[in-house]
Amino acid sequence: MESDPTSHQTTNWRSLYEAAIMESDGRKFLERITEAEHAIMDRLENLNRSNDGFETEALMNALNALGEISQLRSPYR
Repeated sequence: MESDPTSHQTTNWRSLYEAAIMESDGRKFLERITEAEHAIMDRLENLNRSNDGFETEALMNALNALGEISQLRSPYR
């Protein structure tokens, strides 16, 4: 039985997103944010072909949250 690559992509961006928002080590925080943002952008690109509105909305919400969290935790603010 083959695994569903779409399911893996959904799980991947969600896992990276959760790891980024839960990261407490300031040295790893920006790296995790960047990884999650890249996974989300890759998934958005793939979804443009399938037009899944619910997941697209979740992805956009996740990107917005990462941006807000990144600004709040930035050492340069």
